[in-house]
Amino acid sequence: MVLLGICEGAERYCPAWMDEVRARVVEGYRYFYEDVAGKNDVFVGTLYLQIWGAMVFWGIGGMFALLDFTAPARLERYKVQDKVKNFPMESSLFAKVARRVLFNQVVVGAAMSALAWPFMKRFGMTYAPSDVPSAKTFVWHLLAFALVEDVLFYSTHRMAHEVTWLYKNVHKIHHELVQSFSIGARYAHPLEDFFSNLLPVVAGPILCGSHMLEVYLWVSVALTITLIGHSGYHLPLLPSSEAHDYHHLKFTGGNYGAIGLLDDLFSTNSKFKKSVQAKRDIVLPLGGPSARQLFPMPPTKSS
Repeated sequence: MVLLGICEGAERYCPAWMDEVRARVVEGYRYFYEDVAGKNDVFVGTLYLQIWGAMVFWGIGGMFALLDFTAPARLERYKVQDKVKNFPMESSLFAKVARRVLFNQVVVGAAMSALAWPFMKRFGMTYAPSDVPSAKTFVWHLLAFALVEDVLFYSTHRMAHEVTWLYKNVHKIHHELVQSFSIGARYAHPLEDFFSNLLPVVAGPILCGSHMLEVYLWVSVALTITLIGHSGYHLPLLPSSEAHDYHHLKFTGGNYGAIGLLDDLFSTNSKFKKSVQAKRDIVLPLGGPSARQLFPMPPTKSS
């Protein structure tokens, strides 16, 4: 009932300019749906969605990779971890990660598309441009998507750490990257990629019976946040990547969720909240000092 309430929304809380933006986006979607996809709902909900996700992933991941390989000296201070490694990036490590990511995108992505399609139909998802909901409804759907993602990602991610067999045989692959970089977000065992990376993202739109345009926009938002969170950078004006990077640094340091709601509820971020990284977990202004400069690591006893 809570989820349905969020999905239905209270539309009066969104500004009118959003409807103008919606109109422009719908026109773009109309061209894609009618002229590119030929009104083929199956392709729009499966193949083209996978292609769109890959374009967003490699577009943003590629920009971070460019920083990793060129390693501008002025950006080193914006690296999250205090002991900076792989800066510049080792090409062999990048290639190793890229191969697994591409496998997951093609094989695991195809499996998710095939299995999700019947549920898309069953829950009444729509595709035609004339069925696109109001911008205000989408905002409330977006909140529902984020809530569902946090519940499912938190649950599967925490299980992957606390069930010894799952960590040893599945999740440990992802934690080979102690200092993560952007495309490492999908460097994972295929089972983890399916249940922790893909399922939490697609479940919300399906449960809400959403429009496919909402799915494309939501996938773009979710991927962008994930790629920033795994980037290894804490750049000005961008969302902080401190919380998830701390999880990679400490392995069992909590921070299991996507947005931190359940981590707060179950206190699985208590170690993080006591750390210097928690003080750094802010949005940095442009032109100011880096998070590491604002909150330096305290000296160790040996020093």
